Amino acid sequence: MRKKSMQLTAVVLIGLATACGYDNGDGPVVEPSGGGISVATIDTNAKMTNINPGEGVGMFIEYAEGGFWTAQFTCDTPNSKITCPWSVQAQTLDYSDISGVIDPKATQPNANIVTYDTVTISDVDRFTFQTVPGAAVGFDIWLTYEDYPNRFVFWIGDGALNQGITYPSFDLHPNPAL
Repeated sequence: MRKKSMQLTAVVLIGLATACGYDNGDGPVVEPSGGGISVATIDTNAKMTNINPGEGVGMFIEYAEGGFWTAQFTCDTPNSKITCPWSVQAQTLDYSDISGVIDPKATQPNANIVTYDTVTISDVDRFTFQTVPGAAVGFDIWLTYEDYPNRFVFWIGDGALNQGITYPSFDLHPNPAL
């Protein structure tokens, strides 16, 4: 977990099995920035489709113009008979405020941090929040029963669908809208 002064850094928890129908293809490799944090870009207004509830495990992150972030979660409970207890924190890297948090399971322990805890079974759980447009967000992720939940993170960056990150702590920096 990252720290700056006395504040905790963003945390995001991720899934168990494999996310169905997604392939990293020729997407860029996400390299660590040092200190156990991966850094990548996320494309503005890029949408992921075919996020099918109950068919795979994943955390799917999208960023939209105006500073709107969405994280969606799936689990393969109908096949595995295991639930996916996710726990997520997201934090602005410039410590600007997070607003517009949408989901009763989300809380804000600090103005620049949002946490989200859910147990995904056979639906798509999601939460959204807003930052200053273009603000980078740091995430730390955990998924109960999973040692490497970071392999279940998906986002679109540099025009490609990306899957998996090196570390459970990662930073996403928005690319301008194409």
